[in-house]
Amino acid sequence: MNLRKPAFALFLDEGVMRQAGVVDSEVLAFVREVRAVGRPVVLCANTDDDLRAELAAAGIADDFDAVITSGEAGWFKPSKPFFEVATAAVETEAKRCLLVAATDRDVRGARAAGLVAIRFTTTADLGYARKALALPA
Repeated sequence: MNLRKPAFALFLDEGVMRQAGVVDSEVLAFVREVRAVGRPVVLCANTDDDLRAELAAAGIADDFDAVITSGEAGWFKPSKPFFEVATAAVETEAKRCLLVAATDRDVRGARAAGLVAIRFTTTADLGYARKALALPA
């Protein structure tokens, strides 16, 4: 994976943002850090639930530039059409987007769709995302 050129947009898998319905505070801090330097952040989820209402109830709806759900996109992640909808939402080419994903399947699908993607297992993995986005460590 070539990460010499920084990505311009962060795509975050919902499974990275929250575990068992609980928002990960370190991931949320990272999202806010990315947005503070002017990079868009997109939350991606395979759901048809009202995710926006859940985000609003948690007080974090405004932390994302876009929320893309499979129910709204008409495609499931990690299909190429799903990522086309997501990249269009922030007007950014796929090759300029970084997906931080909770599953290998999503990583492989994102890469096949032209995105840069890394697998998230612990918050220590956010260091890789910081490098890809050219953020301070």
